[in-house]
Amino acid sequence: MNHRTLLSLVLCSFLAVCAPLVRSQQRNASIDTQTADERIREKAFSLLESVAGQVGGLQSTENRARIGSNLVDSLWQHDEKRSRTLLGAVENDIRTGLQSRVGEDLQDRQTRRVFLQLRVDTVERVAKHDAELALAFLRNTKVISDKRSPYDPESEETLELRLAKQIAAENPDLALRIGRESLERSFQTDLVQVLLKLISRLNYLLTAIHS
Repeated sequence: MNHRTLLSLVLCSFLAVCAPLVRSQQRNASIDTQTADERIREKAFSLLESVAGQVGGLQSTENRARIGSNLVDSLWQHDEKRSRTLLGAVENDIRTGLQSRVGEDLQDRQTRRVFLQLRVDTVERVAKHDAELALAFLRNTKVISDKRSPYDPESEETLELRLAKQIAAENPDLALRIGRESLERSFQTDLVQVLLKLISRLNYLLTAIHS
């Protein structure tokens, strides 16, 4: 037996013995990593739940709404019921903030813009989980028409059509409903974008059926 053959046999024997050990170590390492990740995740959710339990005690309506909105999104997959409850509180805070800030004072206008942005951000976050709920939230926080400020950057129809564009792929029925309701009131250029999104979704489904 020459040295090359001997070396080949040694290597084969080494791999035959060591490979299962390496795979076993990798599996153990994978399990350990997964366990560590689970522990970190549980600690993170525990911390978020602790914050959620204290957010109602904040004095500032703006801070309650801002933190609550983020918690709704962060906790949804872990505790949907808790997120929905938090959303109700966020809805009340945003509605209060918007209704009480309709003056011409610069600080009032700035604060109002903050609540308007929080409203939009919350709608976008909730839409990822429940499009119907996002639409309900948007409509429930609508500012009373006779108190609408001339400084509001977007109309309610624009906001609803933006939501329709966001959800068109996942919830085309609701997107179509929003589009139809908007068209009954007036024609908005954003309707074209909603229609394109719906057509794109339809093409995708047809392609999937025929593939």
